[in-house]
Amino acid sequence: MKAVSFKWQRLSKEQKHPFENTANEDKQRYDRESVDFKKGSFQGRNMTPLIKLQTDSEYVSQALELSDDLLQFL
Repeated sequence: MKAVSFKWQRLSKEQKHPFENTANEDKQRYDRESVDFKKGSFQGRNMTPLIKLQTDSEYVSQALELSDDLLQFL
């Protein structure tokens, strides 16, 4: 890492310019994508889950009841 830092420090402004431009573009892209992600979308995709949990109490009670198979297993 020290070698990279040493080489970077020895570059002229003209030599650093393309790297700094790329870094600035990436920073702007990151900022845009962060805002989109916080809003719930990322790169045009909706981030809401595709699977919805069943909230019907009948299904919940069936899942929670102890069946004979489960009692035998225990």
